[in-house]
Amino acid sequence: MANNSIIDPSEIEVHSFTTENFNLEEFECEKERFTEYLKKEAKIDHSLGIGRVFLFVYQSKVVGFATVAMSQLPKEKHEKFEAIATHGNVPGLLLGQLARDVKYSKSGLGKHILDWTVNHAIELSERVGCRIIIVKSDEDKIDWYKGYGFISIKNSKDKLFYDILKQS
Repeated sequence: MANNSIIDPSEIEVHSFTTENFNLEEFECEKERFTEYLKKEAKIDHSLGIGRVFLFVYQSKVVGFATVAMSQLPKEKHEKFEAIATHGNVPGLLLGQLARDVKYSKSGLGKHILDWTVNHAIELSERVGCRIIIVKSDEDKIDWYKGYGFISIKNSKDKLFYDILKQS
């Protein structure tokens, strides 16, 4: 059963996976692999430093998550970077996983998680080289990312990037 009401972003707390033990058993995404990742693999990735997992908590329940890691994009993957990048790669943040609980479909939660990720990348860029956010999207979500401002990566049907410089 979907809860189609808008979630007040001020009521959502963001926790690093290691800060508290939350009950993940109730979390369910439309795509089973995201549910399984959160319940079985996310804590391992987080503890090994493979990816940092952030839990989005609403009314004491995990309603979404994002996994991020550092990455890079070869400058020739988009003409925008061919002219400005002096090195072979453009540094960025990889958005490895982004999912929300099926009960919050069409609530604005996915956009809130993506907004948080963009702001996280902007804050990161103040301390280290981080120009873009890179995502490998499922086919059914490509238009959603493009609507947010993501741009297709050259010669790829499912990889996109977002230039955070225009936001900072």
